[in-house]
Amino acid sequence: MTEITERSAKEEIEAIKAENLSGRQLRLARRLAQRQGIEARSDLDAVRLLRKAGIEPFSVPDPGGSEAPSGNVPMQGGGGMSAPPARIDPEQRELSIRKIQQNLVRRRKRRIFASLAKIVIFVVLPTNIAGYYFSQMATPIFASHSKFVVQKGAGAASAGGRAAAAGGAFANVSESISVQNYIESRSVMLRLDDDYGFRELFQDPLVDPLQRLAPDASNEEAYKLYSKRVKLSYDPTEGVIGLEVSTPDPQASFEISNILRDYAEAHVRGMTARSKTDQISGAEQTLEDAEENLRSAQEAVLRLQSDLGVLNGETEISFLMNEIASLETQRLAIDLDLQELQSNPRPNAARVATMQGQIDRLDAQIAERRASLIAGGDDSASLARVQSELNSAQMELQLRQQIVASSVQNLEAARLAADQASIYLNRAVDPIISDQKSYPKVFENTLLSFLVFAGIYLLVTLTFSILREQMTT
Repeated sequence: MTEITERSAKEEIEAIKAENLSGRQLRLARRLAQRQGIEARSDLDAVRLLRKAGIEPFSVPDPGGSEAPSGNVPMQGGGGMSAPPARIDPEQRELSIRKIQQNLVRRRKRRIFASLAKIVIFVVLPTNIAGYYFSQMATPIFASHSKFVVQKGAGAASAGGRAAAAGGAFANVSESISVQNYIESRSVMLRLDDDYGFRELFQDPLVDPLQRLAPDASNEEAYKLYSKRVKLSYDPTEGVIGLEVSTPDPQASFEISNILRDYAEAHVRGMTARSKTDQISGAEQTLEDAEENLRSAQEAVLRLQSDLGVLNGETEISFLMNEIASLETQRLAIDLDLQELQSNPRPNAARVATMQGQIDRLDAQIAERRASLIAGGDDSASLARVQSELNSAQMELQLRQQIVASSVQNLEAARLAADQASIYLNRAVDPIISDQKSYPKVFENTLLSFLVFAGIYLLVTLTFSILREQMTT
């Protein structure tokens, strides 16, 4: 059945084509079909559907003011003439044009009123609500501002001037960022809540519902509020850290600013203490070990001197060598006298024997003194051994003294380096109690709300317009 219908439609269209209708006539038929709500796939199909609906497309007056042919007598291929078009009454034509114009004006006004209503509903009304909230309902927030600088110690300024000049204002960037991250951390928020009651400030029933913190709020919700109300800024060119604390109570903002700066100072002192401990502890331990070894060396020297009964081996050896030299001098003098006495033809035997006995005794004493240098007696060690042990102990003592002196120098150097690396917090600008609210900023927030609502409205409107155009085409 469908195929028969399509075949008959094609035959009708072919018959309409045979009428040799002009392009203007086909356009008029298409517009008339659109006004009648008839959906046609082509101009020829519009003529077919209009005739099928009992409407002769060329007998209806043209809205554009031109006369449309009323006859539907086809023009024969042999050059036959069509019937002359019917003439339209000028009054009827003017009335039709006036109705169409009124229709267009009415539709244009409806569109304008609809657009204005949408703008009022979706832009103006929400903006007025936001402005009313910011001006009448929002709880006033008071801000307290302060500034501080993280600086290196005086030792760094004196001993490391060239390095500081090379680093410039960026010499303390890592320390400043560390302090900033510490203040912005959750641990500081929890500590502030324990010390001062940060949550209670925003859980007060006097705070408006949009800014009020729920009584059973989690730590994450409290931290989001803390991040919003405690703001830090860092200027790398000057090295200045700015702190802004905003709460519903100006006194609380002032006190919290001081508390947070105290936390920052304690954090900086802890960083300095850790740095000093790491640098000095090793040097102090080395010095303690060197001093202990020095005391052991001193005790070893004293023990040797006490056990051997010698205060100084070099002195004892020098005294013994002088004594041997004196005995040898005496023996040489007696030996010369003996040789002179024996050179006489008849020497005195008793005197010769006496002098020979003196020489023998001097030789024995010299031998005894020399023996004491090399080999000791039954109860004492030799001076050579005594000297060797004392020299070893004294050399060990001198070495330990040098190590102690070097350890002392290393400790002083470590302390100097720790002083150079030490940092402290310098309070540049102290906070004050604010006498005027800082937030909300009524005009700025209302203007921002208007821009946001207007942007959303334009975005949605353009999106729907594009979709409608795509669907109609």
